[in-house]
Amino acid sequence: GASGVRRPGQIVVAPVTVRFFTQADLDEYRAAGDPLLELLGDYRAQGLTGERWLMESEAKRMVAWAVYAPLLASTGRRILDVGAGFSSLSFLLEVRNDYLVADLCAHDPCPPGPCFIGDWGDVYQAEWDVVVAVDLFPNVDQRLGAFLRRFAGTPLRLALTVYEDRWYRTRREDADEILTMQAWDWSQTQRVLQRYLMLDRIGPPPAESLFPNGRQVCLVTT
Repeated sequence: GASGVRRPGQIVVAPVTVRFFTQADLDEYRAAGDPLLELLGDYRAQGLTGERWLMESEAKRMVAWAVYAPLLASTGRRILDVGAGFSSLSFLLEVRNDYLVADLCAHDPCPPGPCFIGDWGDVYQAEWDVVVAVDLFPNVDQRLGAFLRRFAGTPLRLALTVYEDRWYRTRREDADEILTMQAWDWSQTQRVLQRYLMLDRIGPPPAESLFPNGRQVCLVTT
């Protein structure tokens, strides 16, 4: 929840809600009949990586439903979706809203429709009604602080992915180096959130993960 004490240099966006997804959330989603599954299958999304990921994982569908369900019910909103990739959801959101995906298109070429191919930091300035990012921060893109500064004051719907203890190796695109990267855990992520949002300290993630790789996902909305 939102804290009543403002720290120096803090950007206040209130109210702020942060919660981790648990087995109870998945059970509730399942009891509702797996509603996102019924919306997948658009012929334009056939073969897209994002569509396949959603089709294969009930837990991912549950997270996506929590983030996108209110937007699917809206009309005429200016929505920026950062690092979203593409799936049937892209086409559903485009029909009812002024919807733009900002994506590097690492998995799939941009399908027909509103798409900014490039870094979210280069997206044109606009009065967005809401900015969305799912499973991008703080590990696929570690610039969570820069993102929060850029979109200060704009309503956010974020699904943040953290790990208790995980690392990976990757190669730099602009140099002949292999980097060993430590994935962000919750304590590191929480410190950045508290730097920019008026947020109380949140307890540790659940002990059990809903995902085979042990990730924990929390929903942040402002």
